[in-house]
Amino acid sequence: MGLRLYVAKTYKVEFDYGIAFNYKVSEFHNLLDSLNVSYSGETWDERFDVEKEEWLKGIEALKNLDNLEASEREEIQDALEACECTLDEAIEFFEGYYNSADPDHDYLEFQFL
Repeated sequence: MGLRLYVAKTYKVEFDYGIAFNYKVSEFHNLLDSLNVSYSGETWDERFDVEKEEWLKGIEALKNLDNLEASEREEIQDALEACECTLDEAIEFFEGYYNSADPDHDYLEFQFL
């Protein structure tokens, strides 16, 4: 027996729902930060992952924006403005990305293309 390191021989990713945040890499990461959504990588990374649980937390924050403290609400609204989208659009986009993600995977895998 052994416990050797292997590498995936086949890894296939198909991207879907590329509808929003055109040329808004750092702005989108700042939106995630304002929603307290953790992601892999750095603010400028064009490829990153988000745990589904974290993503759902972000959707809930957007849906309940009026119930947040004023400072949190302002930070999120500023981030939305920088992304050039409304609150309703952001909720639609976030839900769309979630629904398009692989249901058998615990992460949403993103890449700006």
